[in-house]
Amino acid sequence: MVTTTTSLSPRQRQLVDAIERFTSERRYCPTLREIASVLQLSITRTKGLADEAERRGAITHSPRCSRSRPRATTTAWG
Repeated sequence: MVTTTTSLSPRQRQLVDAIERFTSERRYCPTLREIASVLQLSITRTKGLADEAERRGAITHSPRCSRSRPRATTTAWG
């Protein structure tokens, strides 16, 4: 399922954009700490945004796999 931009909050959209940019530039997925640093948010807040974006289908996450591989149009966090 692909989530449209309109179904994400502005902060969630920033999170997804940051993940996509990071992955595009470095060819691997960012950790929560790296995403939090880019967004200048706490790790707790970043995790909350990531969980909600995942719930909405905008990103995927493999809990047992650090720096998970991207799926389709979006990516996962480590």
